[in-house]
Amino acid sequence: MASQPIPVLPDASELRRYSSSPPDMFSPVVRYHANERAQYLVYDAWEAPTASGKFAILHQALDIFPFSVDALAAWADVYARFAEGDKQENLIKAEQTYQLALQASRLLWPDLEQQEKIEWGYLEYRPFLRSYHGLGVVQERLGRIREAIETHRFLLKVNPDDNQGARILLFHALLQIGDYQEAEAVAEKFSDGRKSREAYFQYGFVVIDFLKFTLGSCTKEALRETMVHALQTNMWVPFLLLGDIPLPQKPDTVSPGSMDEATSLVASVKTTWERIPGLMEWLREQREFDGKMPGDDGTVLFQLLKKGRVVVVLRSNQRMVLTSNVALMPGRALPEFCLAPGMKNHNPSRIVAFREDNFFSNRSSDFLQKFTSFPYSEVDAVPFWKILETSDSFGREDGTPFCHVCYEPATLKSPLAKSIGTAVKNAKKKTGITTVDIVKATKSCAKNSSKRSGSIRKFVFQIPWVPIMALFGPGTTGLQQYKEQSQEVPVGGRSLQCLFEQSSQQAAKQCVLQTLVQIYNW
Repeated sequence: MASQPIPVLPDASELRRYSSSPPDMFSPVVRYHANERAQYLVYDAWEAPTASGKFAILHQALDIFPFSVDALAAWADVYARFAEGDKQENLIKAEQTYQLALQASRLLWPDLEQQEKIEWGYLEYRPFLRSYHGLGVVQERLGRIREAIETHRFLLKVNPDDNQGARILLFHALLQIGDYQEAEAVAEKFSDGRKSREAYFQYGFVVIDFLKFTLGSCTKEALRETMVHALQTNMWVPFLLLGDIPLPQKPDTVSPGSMDEATSLVASVKTTWERIPGLMEWLREQREFDGKMPGDDGTVLFQLLKKGRVVVVLRSNQRMVLTSNVALMPGRALPEFCLAPGMKNHNPSRIVAFREDNFFSNRSSDFLQKFTSFPYSEVDAVPFWKILETSDSFGREDGTPFCHVCYEPATLKSPLAKSIGTAVKNAKKKTGITTVDIVKATKSCAKNSSKRSGSIRKFVFQIPWVPIMALFGPGTTGLQQYKEQSQEVPVGGRSLQCLFEQSSQQAAKQCVLQTLVQIYNW
């Protein structure tokens, strides 16, 4: 399919043949009616299973509207990702076709490229953004890293929300040219820097800190901490880098922590890792530092599982990402969420843990099927166990208290919990609100959400709702399950009631529960 010629863009004067509508409240750019018809064929081409099928459909789209930016960008994408033949030649054709797509966009929308913002939220802007994104990827694959960097920078400037992952492309391109300072700045601006939960950045920080380590400006302990942070974002990456697992075909979509994400990451950065002297050897050493696994009865593994994610390799060569840390388990807010019996207590003959790597593939409605169990005698390796065990940060990412169905009973020991309890008590004193008042107001709001007394309003504004919701996570739909005063209200898999269950301030507890129901009008 490499013989497919690059499309030809007609002269700009040909645009007069096509009817159009000016920008309006529904579209920020001129809409060409033929372009809209061609766009549906582009969607079909994306779904076609073969390169020849994609080209055939895109031919039809360009026959309808030869200026279609998305059709040209999709054509370039086929060259870059699917076409057979000489890869270098196809990449060159892909770059030329992406440039053709951008040329078409300049004819259709002459002022678009000069706009301060070109945001992904407008469907009409997406063909232009896709063309720029594809161009940057191809430039990088052709080895023209500095050109790719400028392309990625442009995308982040006009679409700072970065729906396309340009921040990751820019970060790794900067690593390739050795500009680690700007790479750190990109991570800080677009992904919380060293606190990022994105594996792409955390494994990049491993590269940066390893180079600092070789220069004497980073300790081996700090480098290992960086590796621990990276492992907790995605446990699969080291095994793909080291060749323990064959690298699968690069996926079209990824999810955090998954094998797909690891595959996409390693496909992009493996050459960088291999090019740095000593880096792969260091990674291999950390995997088996102080032995393949702890030489005990499984107590160390049990403690590690309680803290965070751990890879366990069985004698059958089965690899599993496991945890017993409830805060890390997806699905905590589901009504069927439960913990497997035996998970809380160490038993060398039956270690029980949540299996994260098959949570989404296991479609069983029985939540217990998400767990696995095995005797410690069947364990062949616990990669990276020593650096996890000696880490100062492992297991401390989530400082929120567990509810009573989890490992730790909820207490008021945390400063945040204490501040909430004190604020509730002080708010009641200032406003004169009683629990009875809250109950009555709640019932009133159920009938008419506008019926709030002035004192109730004052009370609501006295409560630090932001830290309360931060403490229990973003999910608040569990509040809809509230029916009776004594019923627990699960939020993000925990419950508000459990925070105060060991507190003597029962009125404060009910006050929080009732007011949360009221403030959300449920």
